[in-house]
Amino acid sequence: METMYCLKTFLSATTAYLWLKRECSLGLTFLRSRKPVVQDNNTKRKGAASRNLEQIFQEREHDVIHEREPGLRPRQALPEEKDKQPLRLFELEIAREGDHLKLSAHEEIPGEESTIRHYEEIPVCMDVIETRCREMVDTLNKASRKGRIASEVLVKLREIGQIFHDELFSPGVKDKIGKSKAEYLRLKIDDQLVHVPWELLYDGQQFLCRRFNMGRLVKTRQPCLCTNPRVVAKPLKMLILADPEGDLKGAYAEGTRIRDYMDRTKDLINVSLRSGNITPDFIKEKIRNFDIVHFAGHADYDPRNPEQSGWQLTHGSLKAQDITKMAGAGAMPSFIFSNACQSARTGEWVLSIRFEDEIFGLANAFLLAGTKHYLGTFWDISDEPGSRFALEFYRCLISGMAIGQAIRRSRLALIKEYGEETFVWASYVLYGDPTSNYTGQIESTEPRVEPGPAHTGKTDREVRAREEVIDFAGKGVAKKNRVWWLIAAGIVFLAAVMLWGYPGFLREGVIEYEKAALVYYNEGNYKEALDICKVLEDKNPGGSLTYVIRGNINLANGKLDAAEAAYKKAIQGTGGTDVQKAQAFVGLGRIASFRKQPDDALKYYQQATGAAPGSRQGYISQALLLEGRGDYEEALALLARAEALLPWDKALSVLTNETRKRAILARDQKKQERIDRTVKELLESMNSPAGALPSDGWTSLPLTMWVMDFEVQGYSVQQGQERLLASGITGQLLQHSRARLVERALLEKLVDELKLGTSKLIDQRAMLSLGKILAARLIVSGRMVYSGPQVQVSMRLIETETGRIAAAANELFGSAVPASLLAEKLSKKILEKLEKLYPVRGKILEVKGEEIRLNIGEMGGVRIGQQFRVLDEDATLEVISIQQNTSLAKIVKGKGLLLKDHRIEVI
Repeated sequence: METMYCLKTFLSATTAYLWLKRECSLGLTFLRSRKPVVQDNNTKRKGAASRNLEQIFQEREHDVIHEREPGLRPRQALPEEKDKQPLRLFELEIAREGDHLKLSAHEEIPGEESTIRHYEEIPVCMDVIETRCREMVDTLNKASRKGRIASEVLVKLREIGQIFHDELFSPGVKDKIGKSKAEYLRLKIDDQLVHVPWELLYDGQQFLCRRFNMGRLVKTRQPCLCTNPRVVAKPLKMLILADPEGDLKGAYAEGTRIRDYMDRTKDLINVSLRSGNITPDFIKEKIRNFDIVHFAGHADYDPRNPEQSGWQLTHGSLKAQDITKMAGAGAMPSFIFSNACQSARTGEWVLSIRFEDEIFGLANAFLLAGTKHYLGTFWDISDEPGSRFALEFYRCLISGMAIGQAIRRSRLALIKEYGEETFVWASYVLYGDPTSNYTGQIESTEPRVEPGPAHTGKTDREVRAREEVIDFAGKGVAKKNRVWWLIAAGIVFLAAVMLWGYPGFLREGVIEYEKAALVYYNEGNYKEALDICKVLEDKNPGGSLTYVIRGNINLANGKLDAAEAAYKKAIQGTGGTDVQKAQAFVGLGRIASFRKQPDDALKYYQQATGAAPGSRQGYISQALLLEGRGDYEEALALLARAEALLPWDKALSVLTNETRKRAILARDQKKQERIDRTVKELLESMNSPAGALPSDGWTSLPLTMWVMDFEVQGYSVQQGQERLLASGITGQLLQHSRARLVERALLEKLVDELKLGTSKLIDQRAMLSLGKILAARLIVSGRMVYSGPQVQVSMRLIETETGRIAAAANELFGSAVPASLLAEKLSKKILEKLEKLYPVRGKILEVKGEEIRLNIGEMGGVRIGQQFRVLDEDATLEVISIQQNTSLAKIVKGKGLLLKDHRIEVI
């Protein structure tokens, strides 16, 4: 009877399991067959806007629902299309023998290497080279510590790089490099030459690291202490060690941003983040479990005792000699990225008699222990560009690029964003083969898995060894009991599958639906998003994401009561994440703001930051509310926390600077008095005819602008989106144009004195009058109209003197697009118009030998290094120094007789 009962139970359970699995599989198949598409037959603009939004969410990591939620809104990491042409590699091998260098240079296609290679010898004075090395690093470190990014530093960098190029390369090698069409440079050097900054050799046109995807391979007599090489497989395992000492907000933000970005491709890479309580013992225990390790923090470099160099941790430090001891006991990580000060710098790897016991430098230690690739910094770097480099590097790496290509792309991205003179791009050094491709490796090693039923576990007859089973029964009893135990074991196994395996299978279905809901929501296809939400409510009633999406959609459509109910359900959800609940609190705060309940709004925003301290929206929303009340110090502290989480958001950076100025002004009585006097003078001049600035009809006048806060209509989820947009546009204008902006404190004081409300400022006549009083030649005004999933943003550039609209921009975006990206997009058109309508022009004041004095300077928008063409002669001038109203230039091209009053125009 017992046996029959067990068999019946087993069959019933099996039938139930198979039915549940079938139903879930059918649901997944149905869901995967539905392609999220924006369904709008009115115009093509909506589809374009939605595609634009999708691109923004993929490329900029600003997910409206999750800022730290893994897997729900993944960026598709697809390998780049392979070039049809085979990879071309330039290999440069350099070895030192006393006071000579042996050089061998050749270009090749992998697999077609030549059997015999030519080499040549050149004499070299290593004392001069080593002095130049120290001079380069010390110059850059001093500049970095002083916080100055000056053009003369870059000039010095080129000069030293050119000396290295001349001293270390023969004419034949120079010629081969100059004619090479290769993209990759593999530099093979011996361990006496690792201290030379090869990446910064300058050929008169470009640095090697900007021309090639390059990496170093080191030849050494030091023994490699590694065991079997590490085999990477999918998914890669990554450990992030961020801000171990707790004093680098930028390092912590870097770690969280990399983790959040990588979490979107969990099928490709699994990430673990550790911040605080990082000890040498923790690293020694855990490091071998990971394929990739990223360190963001302080590092020491001791030139006298390189073996004492290492990472500074929460308690103690991980030194090079500690890494040496870890070798030989298991495979070390394949790739180490040490994004820290001086982590790749090392002195000459000089060998002593007992060289097998000595390790000099952190990079050397990891490489000798078995690490294949080590990426580090050669000198001190600043946090923000360093973090930006790291995120761009990983974006490129998981997209399918080779490691050398990802590094070069990241260098160029830094130059594009921060300018060439922010020399963090030059700091990075790669040890290892630059052609290695991590995504290619794991794709080639993993077996192809055909679609099939969900994996529920592995049965293994050797889970319990025979020696572990002790049989006290007789043979007959044992045989009878064996049948019963076999059936019971089957039931227990199936029960375990039902209790643990199936929910995992069901979770897979829930995640698929959540992905689809997010895609529809981000595309602005609210109907489909809500349909998916209904399914999710049945499948996962305790989840918060469904109700956050529903709340955002209702809020965007102006249905405040329905949105409030959805947000409250999201907060009550038992299966929601902290970030999702924080989003719900932000939504409730936004509703309170629309209802003119600022105190309630502030409480909700505070609850948002309490629920998810790593989410920035709550901090920004609180700050904007407090700033409106005049609580500048508290607002500034909140903005600083938000900026630490997203240090490269330009709109947020400008807003923080504006708030900082307000806070300083509130404490500075003298400055307040100075502004009061200025406002009084401006008010007294209101009724007087405005005096025209002196002009010769050609020379450019100062270009002063006033960027107004945008008018808003409709419902936006983000508090103060219009203020963030104005700040973002301000930042773009300051960075990319010669415009000077009206000081906000002066403007606000003047508006207060004139008793102009917001409604009056919208009136164009009042706006133009105020612009004239402020001596602003141009006014930027605009409007944001929110309508469900979209926001229509219009912007105008108005001349105060004539009232003429000089330029206009009108764009349609997804309503969840961040303000910084809106500002970047809209500013492009305005900047193009500014450059055409208000070019920098001037005249020659006097000519003294090779120096030409111009009648325009800093006030006219002149910058050092700017070039002008002389309209009356075939000559080009370059500015070498500037003053407020004049500047000095030299001839860099052409010839001719330059005279006073010759006209010039910027190139």
